[in-house]
Amino acid sequence: MVVLFALPCQAMPIEDLDFDLGLQYRIMYNNSNLPIGGQVSLDDAEDYDFFRQRFRLTLDVKPIEKIGGYAQFEFRNGWGVGPGPSDPRGSGISNVAFNRLSSRGVRYGYVYSGDMEEGLLKVGILPISDQLGDTLFSADWDFNVGGISYEKDNVDSNYRLAYLRLVEGIGDASPENVSKDGHFFILDYNKIGESNQYGFHAYHLANSALTPALGDVTETYLAVTGQWDLPKADVNGFILYNIGDVEGGSHNGFAIKVEGKIPVRESNLGLLAIYSTGDDAGSVDNMVNTPQSFLGTGGYWGYSHIFAANGPSDVNDLGLEIGAGGAGLLTFQGKLDFPVSEKVSGQIESGLFLSQKKRNSSNNIGAEIGGHLTWHVRENLNWEIGAAYGVMGDFYQPGADDLIEVFSRFQLEFN
Repeated sequence: MVVLFALPCQAMPIEDLDFDLGLQYRIMYNNSNLPIGGQVSLDDAEDYDFFRQRFRLTLDVKPIEKIGGYAQFEFRNGWGVGPGPSDPRGSGISNVAFNRLSSRGVRYGYVYSGDMEEGLLKVGILPISDQLGDTLFSADWDFNVGGISYEKDNVDSNYRLAYLRLVEGIGDASPENVSKDGHFFILDYNKIGESNQYGFHAYHLANSALTPALGDVTETYLAVTGQWDLPKADVNGFILYNIGDVEGGSHNGFAIKVEGKIPVRESNLGLLAIYSTGDDAGSVDNMVNTPQSFLGTGGYWGYSHIFAANGPSDVNDLGLEIGAGGAGLLTFQGKLDFPVSEKVSGQIESGLFLSQKKRNSSNNIGAEIGGHLTWHVRENLNWEIGAAYGVMGDFYQPGADDLIEVFSRFQLEFN
């Protein structure tokens, strides 16, 4: 005999509710020869183009002070031939470790209690990003996971604790291979000064059979971060140590990031350098094994459009992550943001990408140059259009063709 219990549902007059409504609607166009959408080779890649449209509706309802429910609903689809039926991140297996949406659904939704000053508790599908500049996992790239988090702001510090539940067996349609769950633990602590901030961050994925290719995975990430507001520049960076076990053996590696943002008259110059250790093909000893490499969730960690995700062009890229698939990465990138007129701004970006260990007898991943213009049509309404060109080395494939991407994003957004 099964007995079900349910609490009575109590309705409240709408005038007694405190609620906020947010909306985002975008139409994106992309034309490129990137090797996705049925193209498996980097040579003789044909051009293709497509549109994506996306609608998000955000609702924050507070029946009483400091208690509420927050949800974001999403619908998207594509027009024309492209990398996937509705999303470039793939489709098919529904047993995914994080909330990778189908064409429509709840992107995230949670109940909360409190505020950041007294302590904020959230339970549900949470938007979770690392505090390393979105280099490991990012809610902006749909790392929205079922779990619980607690955050608190003090006068000169803040911290976050979280536990997430990840579904195992990604990429395997067999039910017996998705019988367990992964456990992801998060600890962030930041000490805040007048012109600087220092942080300690620990992320741990308990022994999890996340993918058939990797088998059981255990990963720990320990990092220190820093931000400094200097007289003529803002500087930030991290030192990351990664230790773990994958089916190929145990590994430990580290990564370093340094980024500077410098005002130049009415413009802003950004400079970025990232280094990570790597190992030869078939060996894992010194690699940095990022969640993007085994979960497929990335982040907006760089300035480029072709090699990694970037806002106006994020429906199509090569998916390079800071571990470079275990080979290790050395990248130098720059961008210049500048005004064109009262309603138009621009950005020029460039990047060089090298690996620590060779693949296909080459350390040369490639180089890129690109840029885009943003027209601030009206308040909350922007139109971006741009292009990028990538000169490919032999790292991915000997004799790889150069890549080109033309993109546009027309977006209305308010919160």
